[in-house]
Amino acid sequence: MGFLIAAVLTAILAVLLIGFYALRAAGPPVRLPLLAGVLATPLHAASLFLVRMPLHGVLVTALPSGVLFWVASLYAPLLEEPAKWLVLFLPFIRARLTPANAAGIALAVGLGFGLGEIVNLAALTMLHAPETTQQAFYIYNGFMVERLIVCFLHGAMIVPVAQRLADGRPVWPGLLIGMALHYLVNFPLVMAEVEPFGIGRGIWIGLAMPWLTLMALGLAVYLVDARRRRTGGSVLGEAVCEACGTSYPRSLLALNLGPWKLQRCPHCGRWQLAG
Repeated sequence: MGFLIAAVLTAILAVLLIGFYALRAAGPPVRLPLLAGVLATPLHAASLFLVRMPLHGVLVTALPSGVLFWVASLYAPLLEEPAKWLVLFLPFIRARLTPANAAGIALAVGLGFGLGEIVNLAALTMLHAPETTQQAFYIYNGFMVERLIVCFLHGAMIVPVAQRLADGRPVWPGLLIGMALHYLVNFPLVMAEVEPFGIGRGIWIGLAMPWLTLMALGLAVYLVDARRRRTGGSVLGEAVCEACGTSYPRSLLALNLGPWKLQRCPHCGRWQLAG
């Protein structure tokens, strides 16, 4: 019962914290992010039970165990990310995406997907390992913090997709970025199974939560910067183009070369080293 209480509290906190920010970032009307979040809620179960588990059942008999491990490590980014994209690509959602609300809609989708994942994890744990669910709810604080972070990450990882759809730009770079980010989120857990560099499983498992937190902080900074850049600002300040003389916000994604950053002027298109 304690684990169930922890799962319910986590879902409530996720709705209050991440849901509030998603609604604020999306702006009015609130029905659009609310609808996007609700539509995303069953998609984790759909990707797990309708795609991932049947696919794994086929691959178990078709692939050697060593190959199967690396293929299985790709399940989450290759199956969960497209499930979230489905909501963004729905005609009545896509038609209403704008540069101003794209990040908020993406966060709402990720929150809905993450809430569905909490329900699935709680149900599967109580079904298959009920002996681990009977302690006081606060004993599961690690689970609660991890799920809160994951609910945010699920949305943050599809923000590039939503932004490109809203801007009318080619969407495939955003799709690849989201899948790569998802694999990076799971990286310590993958490494825990192969124990490379002589680092034991316990150390990799211990690194998982700090790594997850760093990923969340990095993506949070990116979202704040993206919001400021819409109004002509940046968390890194501004640079002046040597070719056309106009100023532009420094990009967080610019290639860092020590004291300089290699970035492209959005006005004239010239690449340059900005100090």
